Amino acid sequence: MIRFRRLFAEGLRHPIAFIHVIRYLPHYFKLFWRLLKDPRMPISPKLLLLLALIYVVSPFDFLPDMIPFIGQLDDLFILLMTCKHFLNNCPKNVLMEHVHQIEDEKRKS
Repeated sequence: MIRFRRLFAEGLRHPIAFIHVIRYLPHYFKLFWRLLKDPRMPISPKLLLLLALIYVVSPFDFLPDMIPFIGQLDDLFILLMTCKHFLNNCPKNVLMEHVHQIEDEKRKS
């Protein structure tokens, strides 16, 4: 579980970190959900993340999804960049508080 915390401290500097991101994907979903609900979070990153999610599920795209592989890449790129922006604009203490809570819950279960 310490690796989950380390991903936030070190970031995604190495390609192998992507494997850890996949492994802890449920934790990321929980983290993003908690941060979206947290009143200490600024509103602009929340809105941007919600707009990105709407874009991903909407039928309108910059690159049509009918183009194999490339059509899905624009959705993934926008979502990943928005998630990175969201985390970078979180107050560090709020972010780490939620990361620690998620780790503690995992340890107790």
